[in-house]
Amino acid sequence: MAYKVEDAMDIQSRITVAAEVHLADQGDPATVGKTLRSADETVMNAGVEGGIREVVLDRGYHADAVLETLDEKGFRGYVAEPKRGRRNWTKQRRRDGEECVTRRKRALYGNRRRSRSRRGRQLQKLRAEFPERGFAHLKRTGGLARVFVRGRREVTKKVQS
Repeated sequence: MAYKVEDAMDIQSRITVAAEVHLADQGDPATVGKTLRSADETVMNAGVEGGIREVVLDRGYHADAVLETLDEKGFRGYVAEPKRGRRNWTKQRRRDGEECVTRRKRALYGNRRRSRSRRGRQLQKLRAEFPERGFAHLKRTGGLARVFVRGRREVTKKVQS
């Protein structure tokens, strides 16, 4: 069984607020919800009023469901967009209905506007620098390029130690 580690980091303080271990066969959009809940809970327990307000994610997390969830929960999402062709809203409207497509469009275009703003580009640069540096440190110095333990609980203990 293979596992992957997702971490949530506060960019301003450069502190990792959550590190979750997920099954490797689950995609990033499927696992981001659990990681966000864990990070928000940690931030709330630390005494930060309102919890997490802004979420910066890379391209792998860009999915309609993720954008809608961020929008519904009140997070300001800055999710990098992969290079794709044009969206066909007409087919989606026929399949899912007007209300669902309107919600998706609002989330998608709001994210696009935020991500392309000066603040969005700045946050994406910081996201690329600090969490990736932490992963490199864990892999090289921490010896976590390969983990020779079995079970999610044991892998989680190894990652969080």
